[in-house]
This record gives sequence, C-alpha cells and structure tokens, in this order.
Amino acid sequence: MRDREIEQREYLARIGLEVSAWLGLATDYADVGRWVYDVQSQDCFIDDVLKRLTGIDERQPMPAETFVRCIHESDQGAVMAALEESAKSGSAYDISFRFIRPDGETIWLAGRGQKRVVQGGREVMIGVNYDITALQNAVTANRLLAGEMAHRVKNLLSLVSGMFRMTQRNSDSLESLGESFLGRLNALGRLNDVIFEGEARSASLQELMEAALGSMSGDPRLSLSMPDFRVNGTAAQTLVLAGNELLTNAVKYGALSEEDGQVAFSIEVNRDEDRFVLRWDETVSSGISPPDGASGFGMSVLGRMTQHTFDGSPSFDWRPDGLSFSCVWRASDMSGETGVAANERRLMDEAERATVAVQGQD
Repeated sequence: MRDREIEQREYLARIGLEVSAWLGLATDYADVGRWVYDVQSQDCFIDDVLKRLTGIDERQPMPAETFVRCIHESDQGAVMAALEESAKSGSAYDISFRFIRPDGETIWLAGRGQKRVVQGGREVMIGVNYDITALQNAVTANRLLAGEMAHRVKNLLSLVSGMFRMTQRNSDSLESLGESFLGRLNALGRLNDVIFEGEARSASLQELMEAALGSMSGDPRLSLSMPDFRVNGTAAQTLVLAGNELLTNAVKYGALSEEDGQVAFSIEVNRDEDRFVLRWDETVSSGISPPDGASGFGMSVLGRMTQHTFDGSPSFDWRPDGLSFSCVWRASDMSGETGVAANERRLMDEAERATVAVQGQD
C-alpha cells in the first residue's frame, strides 16, 4: 500500500499535478464524504461533502456522539461494534446503516475505513461515507417484487388448475374443452403482459379491456366506455376474466351471436363516493335465456370471483331482450395508483381469496 502511494505521488509530481486535485476527484464527482475519528478523545472531523450528505452543520472537530446519535437506533449497536472491532484489531471497517438527517429524512450510508497510528502513537480511524439510499430502495423493491411474484405465481397456478377442471366438467367434447380453456388461458396471458410491462404493476382500464376482449374490441356491435383509471393486479385479474367470460357468452349465445345485437360495456368511477361500477348490457332480438345452473366456470367468475374480490356486489338481470350484468366495488380498493408497499400484501391476500372462491365450486 505504501509503495503504491509513493509511486502515485512521484508520478503526480513529475507531471505537475497537485496531489489535492487527484485526491479530490472522489469527493467532487462521486459524493464520497471523508471522516477522521480520534479513538482517544472520541472527537471526529467530517469534510464538507459529508456535512452536505448528513445535514450536520457543527463546528469541526465535534464529539463523535453528535454523528452517532443520528444513526438509526436499530443500527447504532452494529455500527459502534464494527468501529470498535476495527480500532481494536486493525481489520477493515465496512458497514451500511440508516442515518436520520436533522430535517427528518432517513438515508442509507455505506461506511468504509481503517485504523491508522499517527505521530506519538495516537490511534485514529479514517474513512469515507457515501449515500446508497437509491441502491437500498432498489433492493427493497426487488425483494417485494420477488415475494409478490412468488405469491402471484402460486395463485395463478391454482387458478389455472381450477379453470381446467371446471372447464373440463362443463365441456361435452375435447374440442369444446380446448377452445374454452385456451380462451381463458390466453386472457390471463394477456393480463400478465399488461400488468408486468412496467414497474408500477398496475394497468389502465383501456389496456385491460383490450386484453380481455382481444380482437373483438374493434367490433362495431360492441361499444366501450372506460375512464382514465389504473387498477391494481388483483382487480385486473378479476376484470379481465369477467370481461372474457361476458364476451365469450355473448359470442356463443348472446348479442354478439346476432348481426344486429348490441353490447354496451362501461366502467364508471366516482372517487368522491368511492364507487367503481362495471356494467355489461346486451340487447338482442331473439332473447336470452338464463342458464339452468351456476356451476360453470363463467358463472363462478361473474358471481363468486367478483364478489370475493374486495367484497364486490354483482347483479344479474335476465331481460326478455338481453342480459344486464353489473358489479360494484370500492374505487379505493380497485385503484392501482398508490403503489404503497404496505398495501402489496393485502392485495395478494385478496387475490388468493378470489382464487379460492373460484376453486370452491370444484
């Protein structure tokens, strides 16, 4: 280490570059703050960069306690233990910790340092701190995403399994089974493309309806009315499956099986009243008959799954000239605009409840 320092200084002197300019690069361009800690007096000195990072504006040198008391109480013990071990054994000081600035902002700092024995045998610790808040936030976000993905994959596999068994039970041929199951599976695939396209893990209603309706979204018999609103992953799963089932039933048996049939598909959001309302209105000339029972997967989605997703309130109206279906939720539950980490677990639990509701009829 000493030989390299001598080589560096000799080279800098030979080319006429001041040592201070060379050493200042790290602090000037990388936001690395420097500090010195006197083990004997327990005073410390921090440079201007570290003052700016920490918000400490004390006259230097200052008692080390001034710095230590700003370290998050959960991290103080580990920081002091690492510092004392380094001072005692000469090992490298290397730790990351949370620091609460005087303005109340909590940041993450990485600390690196080592013991030096200076003139008179005095022991000091010298080191650096730099801000790693963005890195720590990214690590936390990745952990949340990994947990969410594991939970979501588990729910998705359960849902797909239930979809297959219930579709199989209500199909009279392999061709019918393949067509119905693949239609639902493709709708889920399009949903995942929408939800995981960006970091927010939410989707606009327009994107969702395009995923649910596929190529039929451009059919002139089908009118869409969607506000500018983003929904979370749990709400998106139910909306896409419900939309896909309504569309499939309309194409096979309802308004979209006729040339002059009409479908009005709308969602209304009233933030002031905290209401989110889905409406599907079919108009036909030949009439629609209600199903004999509600054991099929489609009825499970429209009835049980919509109800068990954030306590929705579904309603069917089998009119002589068509079908009307609606479901009401709280807009705040459906919203995907907050992105609050504490809300992620609640959303995943709701998704699991909705999935279990579908499987409950198996």
